[in-house]
Amino acid sequence: MKKTYIVDGNSLLFRAYYSTAYTGNLMTNSKGIPVNAIFAFHNLIKKIKAQLDDGDNMFVAFDTGHKTIRKDEFEEYKAQRAPAPQELVAQMPIAREMLEAMNIFWAEREGYEGDDLAGSMAKKASDNGDEVTLFTSDKDFLQLLDISENVHVCFLKRGLTDTIDYTKKNLHDLIGLNPDQITDFKGIAGDSSDNYKGIPGIGEKTAMKLLNEHGHLEEIINFCQNDKSKASQKIYENKDKAIFFKKLATIFTDLEIDEEYKKSKYSHYEKKKLSQFYLKYQLNQFLSKIDSMKGIVNDENSVASMISLFDMAEDEEYIEKKDEIDIKEITSFNEIKQDVFGLTFDSDNENENIANLKGFAIASNKCVYLLRHQDAIKDEAFLSYLTSKEEKSVYDLKSLLVLLDRFGYPKIENVTFDLLIATYLLNPDCGQKRKDLFYSYNVELSDDKNIAAQTIAYVISLKSQVLSALESHEETNLFNDVEMPLSKILANMEIEGFPIDKDILEEINIDYQNKLKSLENKIYEYAGKEFNINSPKQLETVLFTDMGLSRYRGEKGTGIEVLTAHQDDHPIYRTLIEYRLYNKLVSSYTSALPKHIQEDKKIHAIYNQALTSTGRLSMSEPNLQNISIRNEE
Repeated sequence: MKKTYIVDGNSLLFRAYYSTAYTGNLMTNSKGIPVNAIFAFHNLIKKIKAQLDDGDNMFVAFDTGHKTIRKDEFEEYKAQRAPAPQELVAQMPIAREMLEAMNIFWAEREGYEGDDLAGSMAKKASDNGDEVTLFTSDKDFLQLLDISENVHVCFLKRGLTDTIDYTKKNLHDLIGLNPDQITDFKGIAGDSSDNYKGIPGIGEKTAMKLLNEHGHLEEIINFCQNDKSKASQKIYENKDKAIFFKKLATIFTDLEIDEEYKKSKYSHYEKKKLSQFYLKYQLNQFLSKIDSMKGIVNDENSVASMISLFDMAEDEEYIEKKDEIDIKEITSFNEIKQDVFGLTFDSDNENENIANLKGFAIASNKCVYLLRHQDAIKDEAFLSYLTSKEEKSVYDLKSLLVLLDRFGYPKIENVTFDLLIATYLLNPDCGQKRKDLFYSYNVELSDDKNIAAQTIAYVISLKSQVLSALESHEETNLFNDVEMPLSKILANMEIEGFPIDKDILEEINIDYQNKLKSLENKIYEYAGKEFNINSPKQLETVLFTDMGLSRYRGEKGTGIEVLTAHQDDHPIYRTLIEYRLYNKLVSSYTSALPKHIQEDKKIHAIYNQALTSTGRLSMSEPNLQNISIRNEE
């Protein structure tokens, strides 16, 4: 059966904003544009679209933000609501732009709400025999289940991982009402979120009871007309008000929607179109994963039609050919007859501490020259160039210094520009993956050409533009006086490494493994059964269902905060805490670290200078920064 997915745009966008704004530290790009809601909204929309295929439909309905029919009929409609935060308002047009970039049709209509467009689309699609799913966090949508049994409401509690699937059949079991009673309920009990007053003195429990006894508001009014109880008289006296609010709460399902239905046909992502949106708002995490998105179409002309890198160069005449980089292999540095602007390394691994050095890519004003390692190491002209006072531009000075040291070269001198570090200062969310970085300049590295040659060509071409940007951001001194010298310090630290005794580490590992096994058996003994201790779901069932242990109201999961809160309630809690300590030590360190020990009996980890958006250093392969010092173990 063909599927039609309808998204409540405002509801999901608001949820996306507040799910990421609670820390008070909103995500912004380098231009100061808030993008936290866009980030979360994009992830939701992408997951929804990934469930569709050719022939299906997807439609996003938005409010216009202007006066609606409901406001005309009831001036106090939603009047109590605080205005949306300005940071969210600023992202609303970007959300629409994002949908267009993702080839997802959206619509809004003057005088109506997005709910009315969604309801009318659901009716249209259902009448066409489609399986309809509405994605929302607004319970008003539950009334739309009455359209047909083909209509579902996917109610989002948290992302797309914590949802409730409401249907016409299961709604009463889940909330105690049928779909056609939702508006009756609002007419009687009111709705504070929309400022519906309802009937004074009649609460939700009474409204639910009356609806289950009589069916609908009209039947309740007929009953109350002849019943002398105070509650019945109050309802009858306020019957017009209740009928009015019921009507106001009713979502339109009869708007003309044929054109929107046709335009909502599923379309594949277009790589160029989507890339340009990601680049515009510096959403580099999405850009780096674009090729793995379901339904991505790699337009043959997308790379060629991007802004040419060479058009970006301002002051330097570099590489006359606009579409291709002239690459030439040489056996000696002396074969280069032009001025040399910089160089980078060619290796087989992104980890400079274990990579094999294949050679170097050296950039002149006309060409990029490839010099293989076996030739370079014995080439006096190249070795002299490395130590010369000529200014040099590179990509990733730290890694270059480590590789030069590992393979017996002299230390390179007078490096004045590093594109990786400069880009990190300008756009810390860019990351240090090479392809991601160049994507941020609207340039795509081709796997069909030597990556190192392309890299150094683009380093030189971009240099003038990037230095100007550093100056305009007042980051030139930070670049020259802090980050560039820091690259050399970090390179020396990576070269030095950490000495470690593999035999003693193995002894500790055996001791901890035995301790872990003992704790595991003790947990099974307390639980009265064996189970997967590392499964949060299984552990939660064992503790709170099988063992019947109590938990605080609203408490969820089996995180460390839950175990700690109950550690005096039962000995299994303290045992679990100790088990997790040893499990972490074994899995992350005593069993894992030996594979990182190199021939010099040291661990040479990577210091990531250009990775975190906050500016702090991080460490990887392995990460030694997160070894706990809180206990003897």
